[in-house]
Order: sequence, then structure tokens, then C-alpha cells
Amino acid sequence: MTQREQAIVSWIDQHSQEIIRIATNLIRFPTLSSRPEARERYDELNAYLTKEAEAIGGKVELCRKDPAAGANLVARYAGAGGGKALLMGGHTDVVPAEESTWITGNGYEAKIIDGKLYGRGSADMKGGLAACLVAIRALKESGVKLRGDILFVGSVDEEIGGANGMGYLVESGAVKADYAINAEQTDLAIMTAYKGNCWIEVKVTGATAHGSTPHLGVNAIEKAAKLVQTLAALGFTYQPDAVLGSSTLNIGIIKGGTARNVVPDECSFTLDVRMVPGQTAEGVLAEVQGLLGKMMLRDKELKAEASFNGRNTKPVVIPETEPLVQALLKRGEQVTGKRPEMRGFISAGDMWHFQKIGVPGLMFGPGSLPNIHKANEFAPVEELFNAAKISALVALDLCGVA
Repeated sequence: MTQREQAIVSWIDQHSQEIIRIATNLIRFPTLSSRPEARERYDELNAYLTKEAEAIGGKVELCRKDPAAGANLVARYAGAGGGKALLMGGHTDVVPAEESTWITGNGYEAKIIDGKLYGRGSADMKGGLAACLVAIRALKESGVKLRGDILFVGSVDEEIGGANGMGYLVESGAVKADYAINAEQTDLAIMTAYKGNCWIEVKVTGATAHGSTPHLGVNAIEKAAKLVQTLAALGFTYQPDAVLGSSTLNIGIIKGGTARNVVPDECSFTLDVRMVPGQTAEGVLAEVQGLLGKMMLRDKELKAEASFNGRNTKPVVIPETEPLVQALLKRGEQVTGKRPEMRGFISAGDMWHFQKIGVPGLMFGPGSLPNIHKANEFAPVEELFNAAKISALVALDLCGVA
């Protein structure tokens, strides 16, 4: 490393507890996008994040899709000019932490135990956000002036689809960058391949009747159950991918019925399909619709239709030659002493919005996927520190030094 690079790494070593402090404070905010009070919780977290971002010279803007939506925080750190813009950050919402088995007392009480930071969002992904902020601060405190801008983003609603969050920021032009790093939990591996993701809803229509005379009606739940079993057994047409593996199908929600003594005339269920290269959302939907058509020909009482209901993204593979990947490979090896792995991920999540407009966006951050969305979520403290170091050094490569 150069003297400048060593100074950045040394600064983070000396101030590593700043990452823990910020992450701990962020974890305390129960920013549950699935709850009615989400907008208020986002506002509280954004007030805190604004102070942290402005303290290191960021120009903060709160971007809200509509008055009822949560606000996205965008902090801009202007460069001297003539360089590429790098976005880093990710989502501020989390899933609920209502499990009774938290070793910390509850999910919003962050604690370090055996070198791991526990708490809801420690890995997904408030720990990563803290690492990004400290990376930016390290550049400033080390006297580095970049040519290109850095944008720090804390977006909303990723856990429920992201339409009000990163999707809105990108599509509205509120954020523009040449590269994007989403500090999601990847074990500090570089996620260069992403499954596509489509959500489909199947609606089944029957005929109501009294529960004591089911033969006089058509039970939509029974019909839906047969469809669920058939879809789960057949799956979809595809070729497994060398990196991403197999396509998957999950039946996530099923709704139907109004009372236990009434034959239900409506039932719906959702499909979460993760696609590999060679598959398209339109092709998956066509397969579902084709199956429904065949089953309705065999069962004249069956009436069902399928349509998209939410996420609809394509599989994406980012080449190793991409400057963003090269920078992460180089700096990851310098900081950790080993070459980072390049892996595939279950979906592109918020990075899809960048990928679809041709901006290289990938996931790279502390924590591990198997440890999230359940009790005792954690991120290794060493990974939090290394994520900050790597992100700061990558900014030198991609933004350029003035």
C-alpha cells in the first residue's frame, strides 16, 4: 500500500469503535417496513443519520416518493471534479425481531459477544451502513480529496420490495452514480451473479355455499391446494447455472375463506420464483398460465388466473473485468490477506435498479445470509472493520484522487 492508503487503514484501526457505536445506535431504531408506523420510525432514524452524515461534510437530502412513504436519506460528498461517482450504502429497514430467544435480551439491544455484534440489522444491514459512513469519514480525516463524488444512501422498504426506496431513487434520477456498492451481508465475498426474482399471484374462484352442504358449492381452497401441489411438484423449465445453481419456487402466502361454516368462493396464493440465466419472468408466468389452462380443461369447476404481483427482475452476471469488481478484488486481498471469493446471490435486491440501467451495482458487505431474518442475527466485528477499510480504498480507485 502507498503511504496514503496506509494512513486510511490506520485511521480506521484507531477509530474502529466508531463503527460499533453507529451500528449500535442504528439497531435501536425498529424500522419495520411491514408495520403501519414505519414512516415515523424512518423519520427518527433519518434524524440520527443526518447528524452523522453532516458531521463529516455530507450534504443531506431526504427523498420521499409520496407523503405517505418513508424518506430515503441521500448524503452527497462532492469531489473536486473529473472523476466517477460511487454510491455506497443500502436499506435502513429490517424485519421484526419478536423471537423470544435473543441472547441479548431483545433484537434491538445490540451487544458484542465473542467478537460478534448481535442485534436486528447487525448484518442486514445496519452494520454495513455504519461501515460505509466510517469509510467516508476515514477518507476525510486522512486528508484525501477525491475527484469523483461519493453518495451515501439509506433507502427504505427493501424488505417489502423497495418501490419507495432504491427503485424510486434510481428511476426518479434522485441518485446518479457510475458504480454502486450495496453493503448487504456477503461474508465480504463479491456477489457478481444474481438470480432473477419474480413474484406471481394465483387467484382461484369457486362458488359459495353453506358449510353443511359443500356439494352445492365449489371450494376455492381445495382447488387452490391442488394447484399448489402440482406447481411444487413440476417446477419450471430451466438449465442449472454453474454459479447460481438451480431455480427455486416458494409458495409464500395463501389466503381464502370468510368463515369456518362457509364454502369459500375465493382463494389466492403467491409464488416467489428465483430464476437463473436462461429464464425470464415472462417465461415463468407463461408456464404457470399454461399449467392453469391444462388443469382447467380437465376440471370444469376450476377457475384460476395468474399475474405478476411485485418484484420482476432478470438474472444478472457482472464480469470479473468490470472495474468495480477488480477494485474490490485488489483491496479485499490487501486488507484481509486473501483474495475475496466471487459468488452468486439469491437475487439482486436493490442493486437490480442500477443493473437495469446499465450501472454496475453489486453486493459486498459484512455478515452472512444464513444468520439474518431470525433470532440472534450477528455480524463478525472483524468483518465490520474490514468492510470499512476495503470500501474506503475502493473509493480511491473508482473516484480517483485529486
